[in-house]
Amino acid sequence: MRKQVILSKRLQAVADLLGTVDTAVDVGCDHGFVSIYLIQRGRARSVIAMDVNEGPLRYAARHVAEAGLESYIQLRSSDGLHGLSAGEADGMIIAGMGGRLIRRILQENWEKVCAMRSFVLQPQSEIDEVRAFLKMKGCVTKREDMVCEDGKYYMMMRVIPGGQESDVGTQSIPEDVIPHATQLQYGAFLIATHHPVLEQYLRYRRGMYEGILEQYPAGGDRVRRDELEREIAGMDAIMEYWNNGERL
Repeated sequence: MRKQVILSKRLQAVADLLGTVDTAVDVGCDHGFVSIYLIQRGRARSVIAMDVNEGPLRYAARHVAEAGLESYIQLRSSDGLHGLSAGEADGMIIAGMGGRLIRRILQENWEKVCAMRSFVLQPQSEIDEVRAFLKMKGCVTKREDMVCEDGKYYMMMRVIPGGQESDVGTQSIPEDVIPHATQLQYGAFLIATHHPVLEQYLRYRRGMYEGILEQYPAGGDRVRRDELEREIAGMDAIMEYWNNGERL
């Protein structure tokens, strides 16, 4: 029996969010471990693994061959989704990229994205911009998750393209309770479900911001001070929401 791939905590959470699909596309597949995992665990019947860099694709090809899965995993050199045709995949993973890059990939290939049943995104940065883009496109966030691995925090989401379903699953909290910008930054779904890792992250982040303010020089940049105070106020609003017993 071939050795089963074991994923990192972050990638395991990403794969779990995808659920089971017929054909998955793994954008930015790196060394191919997520693609292999999806086949080995029966999460997909086939996978299209794509990366813009030839180095990772060579490693991925080696790992796919070692797993004996050449008939199930197709490797492609592709910038984003340009190497995919609409309708080739019904599920997608984009993980480990900056939020602005993820947004560009989605924007440039929106017709292909809308042909899928669902997709999972795990931005490394600018996650508020990704959430704002998805909302603008009428997408439905079905579920979000968050993990802490090696001292770093990662948020991820499973999304249904706009127009495919009702808004069942998407969470909405009144803006007079928690500011819209705060919900975009930390995730209305994570807030509404009182996700334990989000609470851990907020306590860490609030302490860090308070420490910065305490050391802030008198007469320092007022714009930056206001920004830090808004951040703390947003986190306090989430904590108060939880203290009041509000949750999904």
